Amino acid sequence: MLKRNFTFALLFFVLITAWKWVSTSEIQWLENIMLTIGITLVTAFIDWASKPYQYKKSND
Repeated sequence: MLKRNFTFALLFFVLITAWKWVSTSEIQWLENIMLTIGITLVTAFIDWASKPYQYKKSND
C-alpha cells in the first residue's frame, strides 16, 4: 500500500510538472512539490480510513 502511494505520487509529480511545462513553459517547483505532498497525504489517509478496524466484539 505504501509503495503504491509513492508510485502514484511520483507519477502525479511527473505529470503535473510536464503539464505545467507544456502549458506555461515555466515550472513552479514549490507549488508542484506541495501539491504532490498534499495529494500523497490525502490518498494515504483515504487508504487508511477505508481499512476496517479489527477489534474484539465481546465486551460481555
